[in-house]
Amino acid sequence: MSRLFLLFLFISANAWAVVDEFELKATFIFRFAQYTSWPPPPNKETLLCVLGQKEIFDELEKFKDRKINGNSIRVIKLPSIKTATDCNVVFIGARENFNSIMPMLRPLPILVIGDSADAFEEKAVIVLVTEPNRISFKINRTQANNVGLVMSAQLLKLAKEVR
Repeated sequence: MSRLFLLFLFISANAWAVVDEFELKATFIFRFAQYTSWPPPPNKETLLCVLGQKEIFDELEKFKDRKINGNSIRVIKLPSIKTATDCNVVFIGARENFNSIMPMLRPLPILVIGDSADAFEEKAVIVLVTEPNRISFKINRTQANNVGLVMSAQLLKLAKEVR
């Protein structure tokens, strides 16, 4: 059984009793990045960027000494979406206005992860879905393909919905 499967199995089982919501979401973001490939040329570091959710930023900081696809990690709190063009991953908090953000990000090879219902309709690549006692996710594979991102088959199998 793969480690990814075991992680998601553990997370969905009793996540709320053991892990706080922000820690859990940060773990998902880190794992999504591990199971995504970006188009060449490869970066020397993987930039995990956060817009509008300080708690997620704080939790992602705990991963800064780890590696993704052999690259070191740098976590960045974005002052505005205009500074996101070099990011590999951009997490956009639920309180942010997706309608104004996504036109800038949509054509770029960035793994855009949203935390609100409208994020999926606005073509975020992955959307976290908070449900009673668990967090699941949806993947917009069409958008990922459009920007040159390749999602692991294991990750696609675990999604609640894939478009």
